[in-house]
Amino acid sequence: MEMSEFYDQLTTLLQEKIPDDTTMQLNHVRKNNGVIEDGISFTAKGKNISPNIYLAQYLAMYENGRTMESIAAEIAKVVSDTSKDAEFEVDDFVDFEKAKKRIVYKLINMEKNSKLLEEIPYKQFMDLAMVFYYILPDKIMKDTYATILIHRSHLQIWKVTEEELEQIALINTPKLLPPDIVGMAEVLKGLLGDAAGLKDIPEDQIPMYVMSNKL
Repeated sequence: MEMSEFYDQLTTLLQEKIPDDTTMQLNHVRKNNGVIEDGISFTAKGKNISPNIYLAQYLAMYENGRTMESIAAEIAKVVSDTSKDAEFEVDDFVDFEKAKKRIVYKLINMEKNSKLLEEIPYKQFMDLAMVFYYILPDKIMKDTYATILIHRSHLQIWKVTEEELEQIALINTPKLLPPDIVGMAEVLKGLLGDAAGLKDIPEDQIPMYVMSNKL
């Protein structure tokens, strides 16, 4: 199924499940390595946080046998749970003494993100770039986390240098985002669900592992 057709059918069901004061909008979001992902943002009246649900994983679930109705119900629940407490205190980000406690880093491909790196602070590490972002408080998102990618304009507001930013991120990252290693079978089950036929596959039959962060 094409993404446009999936989006049309999904949003038709979602309109019946989300509150009347919530609007939906299709977004094309530039991710790492120049990849563009399709997602739906949900904006509730009076809230300054708009959760963005990426569609590729749900399209894969649908193509592997999951019903459109169950996908719509899951997304509606995520939006509902998020909206209950989704209020971002802007001062917590603008005030660097508060913001610095939630600044971390990640590594991205340097060549494939050359355009993005023109706008953000980074430090080269081999063929990768260490970039920095702010993790919003846990109460804002349920079962996931929201982030703000740090741009050079933010450093001007905070009046801090890239070197200071790096040192703070090096301290925070292992505390806020401890490393995690999981088997590939577990990763695939999480992405595709039981309908993919992976439920009873032992971990050792797919001898590959993914190292990431726990969040």
